[in-house]
Amino acid sequence: MTGVFMKLFKAISLAAMLAMAGAGAQAAVTVQKDNSNPFTIPGLTGFVTLGDDMTGMTVTARFSGVGDGPIEETLTWAATGAGSGGVTSTLGGWGLSVSGDTFSAAWEFTIDGQAGLGQLTSFTLDGGALNAFTVFDTSDPQPGTEGSANGRDFQFFGGCDNCDANVVYSIPVAIAPNAAVGDIYHVMTVNFLDDTGPATDFSFRQDTDNDARRSNPVPEPGSLMLAGLALAGLGVARRRVR
Repeated sequence: MTGVFMKLFKAISLAAMLAMAGAGAQAAVTVQKDNSNPFTIPGLTGFVTLGDDMTGMTVTARFSGVGDGPIEETLTWAATGAGSGGVTSTLGGWGLSVSGDTFSAAWEFTIDGQAGLGQLTSFTLDGGALNAFTVFDTSDPQPGTEGSANGRDFQFFGGCDNCDANVVYSIPVAIAPNAAVGDIYHVMTVNFLDDTGPATDFSFRQDTDNDARRSNPVPEPGSLMLAGLALAGLGVARRRVR
């Protein structure tokens, strides 16, 4: 029995050592939730969201710049292939993309170290922008918003071992007719602290869900007017046939 317990003790000790070693290499992330100004939507389409499901979301990246001061650029997310989506800088030097289910797939943030951007100081993803229907699904509370399943808080996945970041979720989302639970949000901002922002490629994970309006979008007023004129014209044509 002593030998069995000794093996168990060694196994537990080894696991603890590996966990401590891994923790030492982990970037530091603190999460903050701003639950003011909730926004109500009709529902969610389901808890599996792919990279090409987030069209319309805006991505704003802010860099320290080199010589000419800070640089900021806002881009709109677009589909880049089956299950994939992203943005590519028009100024040059950076981009963000993800392929597959956002719960498990890595978001890839590319930064060209030779482009004169300096360090990334912060970036914001706005899933509630005009023509965007994406929400960020966080890990708590439980059971959470109906239809969102288990979420995932922002976490670095690679290339940012020395980063120190504060992640702020804002604009909590409620499913009508219920109040917001505090687990899904329209906006996520990642602020890098103490000059630890990356200047080269890195990756992270963040779960997202889709607003039900993506599969049943509300027509713009102009579209409704055109549809009405088309129906009116069809009615006139039918009367002439008779």
